[in-house]
Parts: sequence; C-alpha cells; structure tokens
Amino acid sequence: MALIMNLPIRNPMNHNQTLYSDSSYRGLPLWPQHLPYIQELLFDLHDTMTRAIEEHPRTLAVRFDLKVPVARIPLHHKPRKTARLTQ
Repeated sequence: MALIMNLPIRNPMNHNQTLYSDSSYRGLPLWPQHLPYIQELLFDLHDTMTRAIEEHPRTLAVRFDLKVPVARIPLHHKPRKTARLTQ
C-alpha cells in the first residue's frame, strides 16, 4: 500500500516560495482567478494587516488597479510635433 502525501508545491521560479491554491486563507476569501498565491506573502500580508488593525482600529485599506484603456489609444503614444512659432 503506497502512502500518498500532500506535499506543498514549490514555486518553479523561486523554490523558497510555496504556492497556495485554496479559495480562502485564514477564513478570508481569495480571488480564484488569481490562483495560485504565494503562501509566504499571504502570511506576511495577513500578519501586517492584523497588527495594523490591532494598533490602529480605524485602519483603512484602499486598492487601486491601474489598467490601460481599451479604446483605440496606443500603448506607446508619441506626442505630435508642434509647429515652431517664430517672429
């Protein structure tokens, strides 16, 4: 009878990091479209936020996602040359 163990999966780009694929972490939901997460970073983020809230109960976290607009605007827009004004 073979013993099958559920070993943690290491990040192929950095073997010091463990990949985390559950849908929640310590009771908090994770976005499944961004799986897998890096377990060490989840731990650090959770620890930082927990300590911040314990020390400063009115802590507010804000997230901004910067995205390139889809409307026909090129990614590398070159400014137009302006006519030189001479007197």
